[in-house]
Amino acid sequence: MYRSRASGWPHSRPIDVPFELNSTSWQARGLVAWWPLRGYGQMAGHDYARGAHMTPWNLPTFVCDPLYGQVTKLNGSTQYWQVASAALTGTPLTLACWFRSTTITANQGMVWIGDGTVNNSYWMLYAGGGISGDPVCAYSIGGVNSGYAKTSAGYGANVWNHAAGVYHHATSRAAFLNGRYKGTSATSISPPTINRMAAGRDAKSGPGMYFNGSLADVRVYNRALCDAEIMELADPAARWQLYRPTIRFWVVQEIIRQKTVDLTLAQRSLDLTVDKRSLDLMVGTRSLDLTVVQRSLDLTVRPRSLDLTVQEGRPG
Repeated sequence: MYRSRASGWPHSRPIDVPFELNSTSWQARGLVAWWPLRGYGQMAGHDYARGAHMTPWNLPTFVCDPLYGQVTKLNGSTQYWQVASAALTGTPLTLACWFRSTTITANQGMVWIGDGTVNNSYWMLYAGGGISGDPVCAYSIGGVNSGYAKTSAGYGANVWNHAAGVYHHATSRAAFLNGRYKGTSATSISPPTINRMAAGRDAKSGPGMYFNGSLADVRVYNRALCDAEIMELADPAARWQLYRPTIRFWVVQEIIRQKTVDLTLAQRSLDLTVDKRSLDLMVGTRSLDLTVVQRSLDLTVRPRSLDLTVQEGRPG
C-alpha cells in the first residue's frame, strides 16, 4: 500500500491518499504489472498487480508534480527502474504509461520487456524524439527482424502525455499518443526470449535510450487493449479508476484533519468521502472496524449514537 507524502496538495485524486489496485475496474483485467512510480525510494517501484517490484538505479530524484503528486525524475543518462523477471513472454500484450519528457530531440525508452543478455529480443514503448515528427513508437525486435509502429502526431516537451503500445501478435502492433493518433506496423517479429522488465531505458545487454523526465502509471497487460480502452486510459475522467483508496487510522489526519465524525446509529448510515474501503478507529479502549460500502455504513453498536473526534497522528 502506498502512502502519499505530498502534503499540501488538495486531496482530489486517489494518489493523494493510500491506495491499492481496484480489482473491480475493467482496467485491472489482464493487468500483469503496474508501477505507479509515485512516492519515495523502493516503495515507488512497488508492483501492485503481481509483486514484480522494480528497483531504482542510480538514485532517481523525487519532485512534487501538481498533477501526479510525488513522482520520480530521471536524468536521461544513468537513472532507470528495473526488475529481473518478466510478467509475460509472448503476445498479445499492451504497454502503457504517462510521461513528461524534458526533450524532443532524442529517442527515450519508457517501458521495456525483453532479454537482458542479448541485444535483439524485446518489446519497447519509447518516445521518438530522434524521429521526424517526435512520435510515440511501439518497437519490436526478434533476431534479425525489427520494426515499429509510430503515432501520426508528436508529443510535446515538459507536458504530461499518455503513451501506449498494443501488440496483437507477431504481425500486428500499434502505437497511441494520448489515446489517439494511432499508427500500425505489420512486419513479422517475435522476440524469442524474455527475462527482464524496465522503465526509463532499454535494458538489453548494451543498454541505452535513457529517459529524461518523469514517468508514471506504467502498466503491462497480457491482452491487446482495444482502441476504446486505450482512449479511456488517457481520459482525465477515467484515468484514476485503477486506484482504490485504502484508509487506516494513522493516515486519517490526511483526510479528516481535526474534524468530528458523528455516527448516528439510529439511522444506521454514515456518509463519508471514502468508497468501498475500511476505516479503523480507536474509541477509548475499544476498536471499531468501520467498513464503508457505497458511502453507507450499517452498525450494531450501542448506545445509539457516538461522537468520535479524530485526532492527528499515529496511535502509539
